[in-house]
Amino acid sequence: MNELIKTDTSIQIDYTPSTIEIKNEAELEALVENTANHYKSLTFSEGDIQGAKDARSSLNNIIKLLEEKRKEVKNGYSEPLKAFETKIKKFVDQMEDAKEGISQSLDKFESTERDSRSQKVKAKINELCAVVGVDPNDIQILDKWTNKGAFTTTKGELKKATSEDIAVAINELVAKRQQAFIDKRVVEGYAKAVH
Repeated sequence: MNELIKTDTSIQIDYTPSTIEIKNEAELEALVENTANHYKSLTFSEGDIQGAKDARSSLNNIIKLLEEKRKEVKNGYSEPLKAFETKIKKFVDQMEDAKEGISQSLDKFESTERDSRSQKVKAKINELCAVVGVDPNDIQILDKWTNKGAFTTTKGELKKATSEDIAVAINELVAKRQQAFIDKRVVEGYAKAVH
C-alpha cells in the first residue's frame, strides 16, 4: 500500500540538456549574408520581370532548404521529450484514476455527514421554535449551520455559538412578526379613528 510513497522512492530521470551546433556556422552565416546582400542590391526594371521571378524563386529555394533542416533537427530533438511526456502522462492518468474512486467515496461520506449535521440543526430549530411558538419551516437553514466547523469535534454536537446564531434567527423572526402585528393594529386604529 502506497509503495511509491512509503519506500521513499524518488523519481529518477537521466536527462542531459543537449546542444545543437551548426558545425560550419561561420561559413553559413557569411554565405547567407552575402547572398542576402547580393539579392538586396539587385534592381529590376519593367522589362526584367522574369529575372525578378527567378531571383525570388532562388531565394525561396534557399529559405526552403534552411527551414527543412530546422524542422528535421527540431523533430529529432523533440522525439525523446515526446516519448518522456507520454510515459509521465500515462503514470499521471493512472494516479488520477486511482484518486477518482477515493474522491467519490469522500464526496459520499461528506454528503452523509452534512445530512447528519442538517438533522441536528433541524432538531435544534424544532426545539427552539416550540418554546416561542414559531413554525420551524419558517426558519431558513443557513449553510454555515451545517458546516463541520459549526459542530464540536469530539461529540459532533452543535457548538454554543451555532445554537446562539439559530436562536438569534428565530428571535429576529419573532420580532418581525410582533412588529408587523403592532403596525397592523396602529393602522387599523388610525383607520377607525378617521372613519
